[in-house]
Amino acid sequence: MSGMGYDLAMISSSVHIVLVRPEEAGNVGAAARAMANFGLTHLTLVEPRMRRAEERFKWARGAEDILEGARYTDSLAEAIHDCTAAWATSRRSGKLRGPFLTPAEALQRVVPEPNSPVAWVFGPESTGLETEEISLCTGVVTIPTSSKQPSLNLAQAVAICTYETRKADLGDSENPPKRLASSAEFEGMFDHLEQSLKLIGFFKPSTQEAQAKALRRILHRSHLTSKEARYLRGFGRRLSRLAGLLERKP
Repeated sequence: MSGMGYDLAMISSSVHIVLVRPEEAGNVGAAARAMANFGLTHLTLVEPRMRRAEERFKWARGAEDILEGARYTDSLAEAIHDCTAAWATSRRSGKLRGPFLTPAEALQRVVPEPNSPVAWVFGPESTGLETEEISLCTGVVTIPTSSKQPSLNLAQAVAICTYETRKADLGDSENPPKRLASSAEFEGMFDHLEQSLKLIGFFKPSTQEAQAKALRRILHRSHLTSKEARYLRGFGRRLSRLAGLLERKP
């Protein structure tokens, strides 16, 4: 099936597809083909566990170059460290997973641009993403499906998210988004802030982990710019110094 042709160069360098521990070679190949359909070229495989990995090329007609140029990493944190937003895909709810957005809603909050890469993150076919992996991401995206058959094939999910990305790219671009903090900038800021808050006794020992995760979710939803992340990191440094002064007082 053919569709209208567009100049797809604008988004090809700004949106990454990240597959975490993919299990089926055919799904990886079909996902690459979906990426090519909508002009995406950056594919990252995190600890792939494909059986008969060579078969992925059979499913990637016209997208063999995407498979050949795929990046391999040992962790999700490494895969998204330079991304200003990373959207975890999941249909499993939970208190620690935060509110769900549709792909279109996620893209209304963070629009991809050349210097601010955005990642769609997909988990293994059999288990999906782990809660700790989801906590590394900006938020959680789910694709509305029928309750009678809610589960999507991995390649189908990739195709829907890349299609929504393409729709957003063809929309109004008169008001470009601000330069958001990358994943690495966010994690550096949050680690520093969390340690500073521990020093001043902000967290209750019995609920420290839950409080820290709640704070992480709040800050993720704020879509911090690089400048704001640096500001909060500086705030954390000031708190650490204050804690040190209080400890030295007789």
